[in-house]
Amino acid sequence: MRKLIRKLFFPKSYIGDLGLCLFLALLVYITGFLFVFLTEINSGVAGAGIFTVYYAVLFPIFLIPVAFLLFILLAINRYLKNKKKDFS
Repeated sequence: MRKLIRKLFFPKSYIGDLGLCLFLALLVYITGFLFVFLTEINSGVAGAGIFTVYYAVLFPIFLIPVAFLLFILLAINRYLKNKKKDFS
């Protein structure tokens, strides 16, 4: 189990970093969608379904740049670690 977690959350390449960012973004999106959807089911307010549409349409506009920013930070971190190894 420890090896699986290490392999998923500590990738060994830039493509792995990108995959990690997309995986985390999808996980946050699905979790948030379930939260919004279940809240609407329990609310009983007429017209509450519009919040699901707003979430499905507008949240990716926020989530994609955040995931890209995380990828850039991971890529800079990987580059600096490789640079540090070259000087040693």
